[in-house]
Amino acid sequence: MRESAAKDLHAMSAQAVALARHALGLDWRTNGSSFRNQYCCALDTPEHEIWKELAARGLACVDRRFKIHGGEMFRLTYRGALAVLRPGERLDPEDFPEMRQ
Repeated sequence: MRESAAKDLHAMSAQAVALARHALGLDWRTNGSSFRNQYCCALDTPEHEIWKELAARGLACVDRRFKIHGGEMFRLTYRGALAVLRPGERLDPEDFPEMRQ
């Protein structure tokens, strides 16, 4: 799985990695653990285009549980989240049911 994550990370732009890490709360959290998995962005923005590309590659998906006027809520897939983890960081199993199986 780590080899696949490394390939996914290599294919992501620096801005996509930054957005993904922000969605996980890893852009400023100091304990090395994610605490969320969501990113809301307005339609027709550069961020929205990045998230659509991540979704097309299987690294994210639209979270249809939320209806947002003029925007969409995205979540990283487990694969997408693994791709942006740095050494020593971990994902919160609450946000990734795959980890509990």
